[in-house]
Amino acid sequence: MNRQDWRAAGVARSAAWDEVNQLADNLTREEREKLWKFKHRILAGEAQERR
Repeated sequence: MNRQDWRAAGVARSAAWDEVNQLADNLTREEREKLWKFKHRILAGEAQERR
């Protein structure tokens, strides 16, 4: 994310979220919160790039 390659981040986010959905039962609350924050940071970067 440091390079702000939001398109690549979006692809990675999508693939990672597919994996998270398969592992959801094993995640701790803290892990879920971290993933949620990262997801929103990427979504915000993608939205900013589109403007």
